[in-house]
Amino acid sequence: MKGIVVIGLTVIVLSALPAGAKDPRAEDHLVSLPAMQSRLSEVAARREADLAEVRFVFASPEAVAAAAQVGVDAQSVSERVAILSDEDLQDFARRAALLRTDPIAGGTAKTSPLVLLALLIVLVVVLVVSIHHQFPS
Repeated sequence: MKGIVVIGLTVIVLSALPAGAKDPRAEDHLVSLPAMQSRLSEVAARREADLAEVRFVFASPEAVAAAAQVGVDAQSVSERVAILSDEDLQDFARRAALLRTDPIAGGTAKTSPLVLLALLIVLVVVLVVSIHHQFPS
């Protein structure tokens, strides 16, 4: 009996709605589609700029030499930075930019191999941790 009442009420409610009626809240979102697309474009552009900055520094002769000192291929590391999270990549891009512009971080004319070596070691450690986090054994 209870099931018949529920079915009956459902039929009455559904028949009261006009055919093809849309919920007025269907188009009401917290963020508009253009705003969301704009933000996603900004994030993607920022990530590409960060990748370019890190790759630029690791393409320098000083970075290649520093990588060779620890037995790492700078080109290989440069290619693998794409797996970093946005936050880690942004941090390394900021550090890479400092290597090119801040005299204390390495000078504008020539970057200190020790600074590049330290940055390289930190990057390799973060890459290893990221890989193990994404692909646990």
